[in-house]
Amino acid sequence: MNVVDFVSVLDAISRLVGALALPLIVLVAFVWLGPSIKKLIDRTDELSVKGGGFEATFKRKQAEVTGALVAATVSKVSAGTPDESTRAAQTAAIAVGDALTPGAVRRASAARILWVDNHPENNVLERRALEAAGATVVIAKSTDDALEQAKYTAFDAVISDMSRGTQRTAGFDLLEKLRASGQKSPYLIYGGSDAPQLRDEAKQKGAVDATNRPDELFQLVMDAIGRNP
Repeated sequence: MNVVDFVSVLDAISRLVGALALPLIVLVAFVWLGPSIKKLIDRTDELSVKGGGFEATFKRKQAEVTGALVAATVSKVSAGTPDESTRAAQTAAIAVGDALTPGAVRRASAARILWVDNHPENNVLERRALEAAGATVVIAKSTDDALEQAKYTAFDAVISDMSRGTQRTAGFDLLEKLRASGQKSPYLIYGGSDAPQLRDEAKQKGAVDATNRPDELFQLVMDAIGRNP
């Protein structure tokens, strides 16, 4: 990983998080230089040897995804200790190294994802990570809106929160209605909990999984895109 690549990640974070950029840049500097993300660095070095136009595009996407995902992950533990923030940032960087392969970028560039949440402003950074990987993310703020959009588009994945307004099981309700209409897109619950019982119930109802972690969501979505025909 050369200096230009490293600086591009820091620049991506700076543009994404504004006033929070300085502490995050310091945090990511330590994370990026640590041995725990050797896999990500090795992959970039391998691409550098191969050369070609796609290499530059991949590096740019890699930097942007890492910036967005680290920012999203650290923001979820903003009330935690510096050690917790550091571990969260490391986890996010590793998630990019594991999930963002050249093949995944190619598949993502043709993917359309439906994200259902009545407060989409809460997931801006997570969406930016997916969009930086190349995916098109379409927002729906209600179950009815999601069902209407699904009539006309075959989405490669659907992400939904669990609770919307007074509807405490809106995520499961939407899943049931999509399946009843014949929609088979991989479905993920992204909300405030990743309790084992919630994850088990989500899988029993036909979802891929349920999580509240940005890094895990990114990996799950990229995997779903790869497996969805």
